Amino acid sequence: MSHDADLAQKSLIKETRGQYENEKIFRHLEKLVDRMDAMQQSVAELQKDITDIKAQLGIG
Repeated sequence: MSHDADLAQKSLIKETRGQYENEKIFRHLEKLVDRMDAMQQSVAELQKDITDIKAQLGIG
């Protein structure tokens, strides 16, 4: 293989590896965002429950 072809192949391998790592990081971030959204929903539900309980007790 010529020197130029060898460099091109190495560059392609490095680029492909970089894309794979970026996709892996992106998928992980998507999972974290989904978990964060679920936690925010849970917190909102808890806050509503607390507000309802306070109203029933005449507090606040």
